[in-house]
Amino acid sequence: MGENIREIRLAMIQFGDYRAAMDARAQNEPEVYRAQYASMGVVDELVEKGRCLVVCLDTEPYDEVRGNFRLIGGRFDPRSGGLRFQREARRSGVAIVKHLAQFSPSHVIVRAPGWVMEQIGGWVLSRNIPLLPLFADFFYTQGLKDRIKNFRVVRLLNDARITVVANHNYPACLSMVRAGVHARKIVPYDWVPVSRPEASPEKHLDRGDRPFRLFYAGAVSEDKGVGDLVEAVEHLTGEGMDISAEICGGGAEMEGLSRLAETKGLGKAMVFHGMTPNREVLKKMRAAHLTVVPSRHEYPEGLPNVIYEGFETRTPVICSDHPTFVMRLKDGVGCRMFPARDPRALAQAVKAALSDPETYAALSRSTLEAWEGIQVPVTFDELLKDWVGATWVNRPPGVLRHSLGENPLPGMR
Repeated sequence: MGENIREIRLAMIQFGDYRAAMDARAQNEPEVYRAQYASMGVVDELVEKGRCLVVCLDTEPYDEVRGNFRLIGGRFDPRSGGLRFQREARRSGVAIVKHLAQFSPSHVIVRAPGWVMEQIGGWVLSRNIPLLPLFADFFYTQGLKDRIKNFRVVRLLNDARITVVANHNYPACLSMVRAGVHARKIVPYDWVPVSRPEASPEKHLDRGDRPFRLFYAGAVSEDKGVGDLVEAVEHLTGEGMDISAEICGGGAEMEGLSRLAETKGLGKAMVFHGMTPNREVLKKMRAAHLTVVPSRHEYPEGLPNVIYEGFETRTPVICSDHPTFVMRLKDGVGCRMFPARDPRALAQAVKAALSDPETYAALSRSTLEAWEGIQVPVTFDELLKDWVGATWVNRPPGVLRHSLGENPLPGMR
């Protein structure tokens, strides 16, 4: 396949700041999230003898050339709702298409569904350019509003000219089946494991090790359940429990949620660190008693890296009953689950995990079983290389043998 990749002109449309990531990697700074540099390395390998355009959807504006990469950043993501959202999405779509037309790609990867796929997908397909939708997103199908929202994207994804639709892990893939995407083309993927639970010692409660330490990593927002975590810590401290929580991550709501903790008298018990390198995240997680993942149902989770990392560090996970989580996790096996949006239930789940040394030790011990239960057979690098190679010789991608059509899941219609 290496000979065939020489002339590749790969375009990627995604969230995140690729320029900042390239700078950090060049300066040997720690990566911000799990497998970040490994993912970039796969792209480097694919375009080693070609060119790559990366359009970043929500950064400060920039347009730079770095070797064989052209990096474009901007505020493309619509900020409004309703009709104004649609107008802004169309305007952003026109701007992105102009960049694509100027670049003249041989292959396009779209890493965001919704308006991005709607605005870009049709243009790419109309020019018979191979298109890989590569998501880490849950598709909601609760009612008419969701079906209307999904309609155009699903129609595009089912176009015969798209051979593979990839999403992160099985729950997000199953959500696409329920939204109407053909199972035969849906392939779950994951990143190559950077660690395994066996590499970390099982954890045990030490009677003198106080306060109990909770750890959260991810976007700091209400939809991610951070406000519920604040209230849960308030409940626990009110009951006399010696407990603290560290919050790693950023977002527009971080300042408000930090103030909420302050107003509840939790300024010392809860520390908001902001964006934190992955190396430090793992260090804090290893020092914690519990990793908390309190996502509300409305947040479009895939299966977040923090769950993998909790299991890999043998740190039991306290997670909500988000639809993505309940499909792959089992209460009592490496984790305890609670009803989302219920801070008191979250507090009780924390208490239950920490109330008895044997219970806690069993949760830590079973993180290996839980970790093994969320693995998938296709890695990010295998997916991209197989898809590109297949397009050059006009054959079906080999990864389709792992599609949901070939390997149906419980709950598929």
